[in-house]
Amino acid sequence: MLEYIKLAIKVIVDRSARKRFIGLRPVAICVVKSVDTPSRYLLIRPVAHHVDWLPPQEGMEVGETVEDAALRCMRIELGLGEDKIQFRKSVYVGDRILADRIGDRDLKYSICRMRGKSYFAALVIADTKEEIIHNPAEVHAHQWYEADELGFVMKDLVPSKADVVAKAFQQMLGIRIEFDKPLPDGPSDASST
Repeated sequence: MLEYIKLAIKVIVDRSARKRFIGLRPVAICVVKSVDTPSRYLLIRPVAHHVDWLPPQEGMEVGETVEDAALRCMRIELGLGEDKIQFRKSVYVGDRILADRIGDRDLKYSICRMRGKSYFAALVIADTKEEIIHNPAEVHAHQWYEADELGFVMKDLVPSKADVVAKAFQQMLGIRIEFDKPLPDGPSDASST
């Protein structure tokens, strides 16, 4: 009984718990900004969708904060521990209903089956000189991009995903991503792997 009372209180005060309760899986999108070159951002190509470039992201566990999920994401996907990065802030970005995946996964403490995702952006600061050792089970490649290159490299994202990513950058940093804009002078020279 005490567990249900704690859950009720959590649902009242915690937005991610409320989202989970109604069938939306909370996800932390890590907007990774360079500390040494302020207009550079880290994108990854996930193994599951290795043609798409997007910010690292991680599903949030029950009771986990956005900060905890972002730090876990950076550690698991890119091998960057808390001593190599700085968490700055987080914002709620929005929800994305996944019509083709409704009910394919149950969410713990939800009153209905999973019907979509609820996104929270986390601003993470990192040094481009830090060695990134991405997890081959999660990440196919990584690359640092200039702010004006983001729209071009993420232009092939599904429109609903592109919208969420654009909102994350807009709300977190005031950066407007234009997905139909061509690259300024070719890709940046930062290394990837």
